[in-house]
Amino acid sequence: MTDDLFPATLVSHDALAKARRDSLSNQLVRLGDMLGDGLGDEPGGEWIGREYRAVAKALGLLPKRRRDVSGINSRVANALERLPCPGCGGILQQTRSGALRAKCPACATTYQLSSQRKDPHA
Repeated sequence: MTDDLFPATLVSHDALAKARRDSLSNQLVRLGDMLGDGLGDEPGGEWIGREYRAVAKALGLLPKRRRDVSGINSRVANALERLPCPGCGGILQQTRSGALRAKCPACATTYQLSSQRKDPHA
């Protein structure tokens, strides 16, 4: 009886993944052709570039974004040595590695540190 509920046309997960990858690849080619023809530069064509980037990301063709965790940690450590807690004057601690947040254990207040770097050419 259960054989009647599930038809023999079921497709495996691998086949679905391959079909999706093929579909995204075809879409990427079409969007690339549109960009090559200059349609992305025309009025109302900015969606083509956004869509191209989203499809390329879905296919895994774009590099993953990396954060400079060690640089962030050193800058935050330098800032926390200079800055006391504005609320109680206590010592601030970084909330976690790579974070630009600091927390005061005494008053339990969390602060967001600025991510702006000084211009080395100034």
